[in-house]
Amino acid sequence: MEIKQTGIDLICTGHCTKERAYRIMKQQLGDKLKQFKVGLVMEF
Repeated sequence: MEIKQTGIDLICTGHCTKERAYRIMKQQLGDKLKQFKVGLVMEF
């Protein structure tokens, strides 16, 4: 997957990334992929 080669540490998707696409990306990216959901709070 080309995204892994960019060196990006975190990718966040929204509701428009449906379950199938998210599942495929999650298999490839693991903990580097997070999904924004209503009420989600992220602290850095």
